[in-house]
Amino acid sequence: MLRSFCRALALVLCLTAPAFAEVVTLQSLATGQPVGRDSAGLLRLGAGAAVPMEMIRLDGRRVAFRDPASGLFLRAGIGAATEMALVSPHIRGWETFELWDQGGSVSLRSVQSGQFVGADGRGQRLNATWGSAGRAQQFQLIPTGAAPRPLPPRPPAAVFVGQWRVQDLYVNGQSQPLSMATRAAVQLGIDRQGGAQGNTGCNAFDGRVTAEGGGHRIGGIMMTRRGCGGEAGQVERLLLEAFGATRLLEIQGGRLILRGEGGRLLARFAPH
Repeated sequence: MLRSFCRALALVLCLTAPAFAEVVTLQSLATGQPVGRDSAGLLRLGAGAAVPMEMIRLDGRRVAFRDPASGLFLRAGIGAATEMALVSPHIRGWETFELWDQGGSVSLRSVQSGQFVGADGRGQRLNATWGSAGRAQQFQLIPTGAAPRPLPPRPPAAVFVGQWRVQDLYVNGQSQPLSMATRAAVQLGIDRQGGAQGNTGCNAFDGRVTAEGGGHRIGGIMMTRRGCGGEAGQVERLLLEAFGATRLLEIQGGRLILRGEGGRLLARFAPH
């Protein structure tokens, strides 16, 4: 009985002390659009200005959202599609969400339905009908008054995923001579999350491939520190320079091509 009373008292204090609530807006991770409110009062991506909401922390990862102007709470059970609006005078199951940290973004899971909040494209209404939390069900919490955050780097397209071995390295557009042993030893693997692992022919390395705008970057390279001389040292230097200068990945004739500024050819890899 005492425990129930204390929890109820804590909730009352939370709801009667708005100064302790964090005012935020939501920004879709998938589209970069802010969450606004359409003419029907439902939350929609890109519908006018971002809607500020007081985020009230309840218990553990559970939160509620309140309209600072009207005092009404966000409800996830509007209509058959369980769409969302700031219409509720109380906090119950449909007004309570679990806040899941996704590493730079968050997902919201309706306590009532057990489904995640999301939208399936630009300009779409939010609803709580998703069984898992992909990019379309992830949001960035933007403190009121802060500029929209740039979208975090995206993993590369699935077409680049796989194991590759070097075929050619280029300097000023000219292919450099590589021995058969070097072509067999220099390897690059790209996974679905954008992780890049491989070997320069002398040292093992680990990094990331990210999609940025219409191009790509290879960065965050960490390596073992074995000393490399002769051809192995020269190839490692050329390979790392190619990674640092890469602005675009593409597939041509089944080969992975690395290009720099202006489409300059840097490296060519064949499937392993």
